[in-house]
Formats: sequence, C-alpha cells, structure tokens
Amino acid sequence: MNTPLMIDARGLACPKPLMLVKSRLGELDAGEVFEVLLDDPTACANVRRFLEEHGCRVSLAVREGASVLTVSKQNQLES
Repeated sequence: MNTPLMIDARGLACPKPLMLVKSRLGELDAGEVFEVLLDDPTACANVRRFLEEHGCRVSLAVREGASVLTVSKQNQLES
C-alpha cells in the first residue's frame, strides 16, 4: 500500500492551510488520497468544509496532538 501524500499545515493559521490544500488539490487526479495535518481548530474546520464542498470524502482523526484529515478526491476541482 502506498503512503498517501501529506500536506503538513501545522503551525499555520488561516488562510494559509486552505491555500496550500486548494493548490495541491488542483494537481491531483480523481481517486487520489492525501492527508492534511493541522493543529489550528479553525483551519481544520475551514479546510474540511472546503474539501467537502468540492466533492471530496473526508475523515478526521487525531494523531500526536494534530488533526489529520484523510481526503479522497472524488472529482476534478472547478476553478
């Protein structure tokens, strides 16, 4: 099993994590899986909402004090 791509946004406040995720999401193909590490609750909520609104499947876990969003891209991002 391949290790998913990881976006480490720990230590970053909004809107930086969202900008990183949006940029990377546009580079991925439908069906690809990636993780986003966040330690800011507001950034986590904003990133999760953005991903879900853009048709991604998102699950949340907590690992080593950070929120981990595991994301499955379901479709192509519309600009």
